[in-house]
This record gives sequence, C-alpha cells and structure tokens, in this order.
Amino acid sequence: MQKHGQGAADRGIDDKHEDIARGWASRHFNARVAQAVGLHVAAKRYLCATQPGYFDTLSPASVKSLELQGGPMSADEVTAFEAQPHYQDAVKVREWDDRAKTAGLDTPDIDHFRPYLEQALAAAVAAHLQRLGVGGSSPLARAMLLVQGIEAQVHGAVLTPPDGSSTAAMVEEVRRLWLAALRGA
Repeated sequence: MQKHGQGAADRGIDDKHEDIARGWASRHFNARVAQAVGLHVAAKRYLCATQPGYFDTLSPASVKSLELQGGPMSADEVTAFEAQPHYQDAVKVREWDDRAKTAGLDTPDIDHFRPYLEQALAAAVAAHLQRLGVGGSSPLARAMLLVQGIEAQVHGAVLTPPDGSSTAAMVEEVRRLWLAALRGA
C-alpha cells in the first residue's frame, strides 16, 4: 500500500500513507470508517498535543514520521481536528494501530473474525441491492449480484491464493460467503 516502501521516513519522505489508506478504505467500507482510517496520522499529531506522555510512547520511526507529518498539532489544529465529525473514531484507530505494533501478542485466527466479515459483507450486499432499487426479494437480482461478487472477489483474492490454499478452495469460500450474505440481505 505504501508507494515509497518501508523506511520512507528514514529517507526524509512523508509517504502520505494516510491518503492511500483512506482511498483503499473508501472502496471497501463506509465513509465513517474511511475517514477514521484517513485521519489516523492527524490523530497521532492530536494525541501528541493533547495527551501528556503520549509522545514518549512512540517508536523512533514514529517520532521521525511525526516530524515529517508536521509534529504535534497547534491549538488551532486541535480545535479544527475536534470539529471533524467522528474525530474520536480516528483517535480509536490510532490507539488500535499503536497497540497492534506490540510484538509477541497473541492474535485470534481468522475464524474469530469471520462473523464480523460475514456481517459486513451481508450489509454491503443489502446496500448494493438497495442502490439498484431491487430489494432483497428478487432471485434474478440476487443471482446477478452473486455472480458479480464472485467475479470481483476471484479476480481480487484468488489470483494469488494464500499459502496452503488452492484457487478452487478460495473460489468455494468466496461463493459460500456471498451465499451467506445473500441469505442475510
């Protein structure tokens, strides 16, 4: 996702990864999520300005990137940031991002997250059907959406399946997820 590669800050480059992340998130999530993701750098600057001791928790790489990103916010920048709708979401994303950098923590496997992913997919399918003006009752619309969804997922996720997975297994998993989403839509 980073066009400048790892270590951009060490080379004096602000890679603006928040813009890249916002763009990616806006294609896959709602505007509120995309905004929170896109503001996670601003949230770091905000926390450095408003939370005593936060700066001291940053890694050397994060301190370097903070410098490139404008340093801690000024009082006016804090006021403007707090005026953003859902700025608290961006602060939460920043805090989660900070905690995710702790080496050695146990992380749940994908099965833990599967219900959340299936729920998000079902909501996306329902929203897409609503945008089409079809509602959830048309079998033809459901079939069309299923085919479109499988094609998009196959092209995006199956061309290079994860280690230990076959393309056929990935296609079957995508098909199963879309069918579950369509039943719930």
